[in-house]
Amino acid sequence: MQASTAKNETRLPRAVLRRSAELRERFENRDATETDPAATNTELPEGAPPVEATKPEETPIAAAPAAPVDPRENDLEYWKQKAKSAAGRLTKVAEENRAQVEGLQGAIVELQEQIRSLQASQPAPAIDLTAYFTPEQIDQFGEDQCTMMLAGAEKRTRELLQSTIDAEIKPLREQRQQEQQRAAADKKQEFLDALEDAFPGYEAIDNRDDWKAWLAEEDPDAGIDRGEILNRHIQRFDAAKVAAMFTKFVQATRREPPVVPRGTGAGAGNEPPPPRAAAMKGHPTAKEIRDFYTRSALNKVTAAERVEFEERLKLSPVR
Repeated sequence: MQASTAKNETRLPRAVLRRSAELRERFENRDATETDPAATNTELPEGAPPVEATKPEETPIAAAPAAPVDPRENDLEYWKQKAKSAAGRLTKVAEENRAQVEGLQGAIVELQEQIRSLQASQPAPAIDLTAYFTPEQIDQFGEDQCTMMLAGAEKRTRELLQSTIDAEIKPLREQRQQEQQRAAADKKQEFLDALEDAFPGYEAIDNRDDWKAWLAEEDPDAGIDRGEILNRHIQRFDAAKVAAMFTKFVQATRREPPVVPRGTGAGAGNEPPPPRAAAMKGHPTAKEIRDFYTRSALNKVTAAERVEFEERLKLSPVR
């Protein structure tokens, strides 16, 4: 016989029991899925190929753009100009430093001379005999004798000091004078070179008597002697204006070609050459100018040669 059910037990409806069973089974399945990673795999249909795990696509790193190449890097002329520019800057800096050193050396010499003059002009201070002699020595020799001995010793000391100062200042003074003379000689040579380039053969004209006479005349535009104008240009080392005066002299003293009678027999050998011949020979060189004026001073230049030479002087010199 089955045991009888307790009178206090409450029977639930079947629908409630079934719903409770479904909920309990669902919660149990969820717990199993969270503890077992394999349970999370999604089942594939039969015959489907296995799906390989895919890796995230890697973004390729773009290469850094190449630096632009300067087209002048292999240009020889470009680097030559760069080298010349650098050399010019270094030369300028060297000249500025040299001028600065010369100025400092000159200032040192002047200050030393001023110190020497001040020292010589200062009156001799009163002599304190007790600083050099003991009381016994002063009593033994007397104050006058001690004063004379100290004065002689101080004079000898000043002489030795002066000779030492002169020995140190003299080389600096001589060095400064030599540097000034060298700088003046370099500047004069640069002026002469520039004058030779602007007017080749100026030395031959500079020794001529007619050039000296022309310089002694008064310039109609300036109202003073041409020689004074020339000296001002030379003092300023203005080679262009000095060359212009030489050119003006040549133009002012140019002789007109002689007029010869027409005919084949008249003036044979003295007929001026056509201007084309002078143009073909070009501007005369410095040697040709010197030779021409030397022969002209000796009256060894014919009229035809003079005309041709003057035509050549009008041409632009070849650089």
